[in-house]
This record gives sequence, C-alpha cells and structure tokens, in this order.
Amino acid sequence: MRADPVHVTAPAAWRAACVRPLVEQRLEFAEEGRQQPRLAEVVGKPPPGLCVVVCASRRRCEMVAFALQGEGVEALAFAHEKMKPKERHAALEPFTAARARVLVTTDAALRGLELRRVHHVVGFDMPPTMEAYADRMQCVGCAGHTGVLTTMVTDQVRRDALAELVELLRATRADVPRWAEGMARAL
Repeated sequence: MRADPVHVTAPAAWRAACVRPLVEQRLEFAEEGRQQPRLAEVVGKPPPGLCVVVCASRRRCEMVAFALQGEGVEALAFAHEKMKPKERHAALEPFTAARARVLVTTDAALRGLELRRVHHVVGFDMPPTMEAYADRMQCVGCAGHTGVLTTMVTDQVRRDALAELVELLRATRADVPRWAEGMARAL
C-alpha cells in the first residue's frame, strides 16, 4: 500500500475516461418529436462503418430500430443485458458480421458488450449519467480506433444534465456549439 495514496473523484475519473484524442465529440440538436428524422441524417453522415445508437429504454430501442429499417438502414435492436453469453453472441451476430450496420441498444446493455470496429456512437437520448457518457466514449474509442461520439439534444432536455455535459466537453477541449452553451446557461 502506498504511503501517499492518490484520491480520484468520480467526475475527474469520467473526465479522464472522456479524453480520447482519436474520438471526435459532437452535439446535434433536434426538436422533440423530430429526433427520428434527424437520427437518420446523423447515421448517414461519415464516418462510414459500424454505428451504435443508444436509447433510454428497451421499448425505445425497438421503435428506433424499426423506424431506421423503414428508412432503409440495416438496424438491429439489442437491449437484452441479461442474456447468457452464447445468446448474446447469437443475437449480435448480424451486427458483428456487418450485415446490420447499426446496433440500437440501451446504456445497460452497452456496458456489457465488447464491440470492435465501431466508428460512430450516437446517443439518441441524453446519457443518464456522465459515467454512461464515458461508457459510450469507451465503445467508440476501443483499442485506439478513431471515431465519433454524437449526442442528440432536444428542446426538452434537462438543463442540468446538458450543463454537466457541456462542462465535460469544455474540460476535454471538445467543440461546444453556441446553442448548447446557451441552453445550458438557461438554468
């Protein structure tokens, strides 16, 4: 045991986890009720390759995946964090084999996944905690790969959650759009 232990606060740990120079962090605005069409645009933008969309609930995952499929996007809903490893592997096979380009999941299910070659993670819903945001970052920045982490923000967002995210983005020297700073200040 060290004579001079180092104490790390949770927010400092999240900031450290979010400093990934190879991962570009973006915020995208969409009015409440217009997220789905905006998501189709965001998923269609570069970077090419595999994409993970993170939603707040299992039901929302299924609705988002279904809507993306209706727009011609090969999307797979996966929100079953309690599956056995073999079942999870079988359920994810279309995504890991790149037959489905987009995996729609929850933060809870994402935490237990080891995904390779993910180039884009889109938070369809704001992360419930900064720890969840760090998990999303880890997914796209796995094994030193480059990629993009996009968080969608609506006009119905909790201002304190947005303020915390804006603070984190500033601390990690990511670009923060003016509209996001304005919304975060309007507490």
